[in-house]
Amino acid sequence: MNIIFTAEQREADSIAALPNTKVIVTGAGIFAVANTVARLLLNKEISKQDRFFNVGYCGSNISPIGKIHKVSVSATEEKSNYADYKDIRLCDGDIVCFTAHNFVTKTGHRGIFDMELYALANMLPNIVAYKIVSDSLDLTNFDNVSVDDSWQELNKILKEIIS
Repeated sequence: MNIIFTAEQREADSIAALPNTKVIVTGAGIFAVANTVARLLLNKEISKQDRFFNVGYCGSNISPIGKIHKVSVSATEEKSNYADYKDIRLCDGDIVCFTAHNFVTKTGHRGIFDMELYALANMLPNIVAYKIVSDSLDLTNFDNVSVDDSWQELNKILKEIIS
């Protein structure tokens, strides 16, 4: 079974139907992800033999809105609202994704920023992650951004991988 994790329902709604694939909305943040994945594993609703994907939005201070990144490394936040590097190797990719407990608006690091991938990478083997840049570390337009073309492109990528 292919399992695609998203943080929000609007992300899940943007994923096209794929064979032998289940989309799970975890909720935003490391703790929501950890609770959801632990419950799913405990109840045997997912298995570590499944193929895992994480797709969704991220912020970035180096990439334009709408850019899709296949993530190679996830790092987690250690203090306040900035990310201290912790190496978690994922699949081949092009950029470091820093994961914070809160929406990152200011940081000395350069990369993309989400709130879920680190927990997923710690709990699930061989996860593949794709992130769409939805903001430039600015909360004011986050909910209003339109990246429909990016979702269409990401759906093509997922279809090639999963089919």
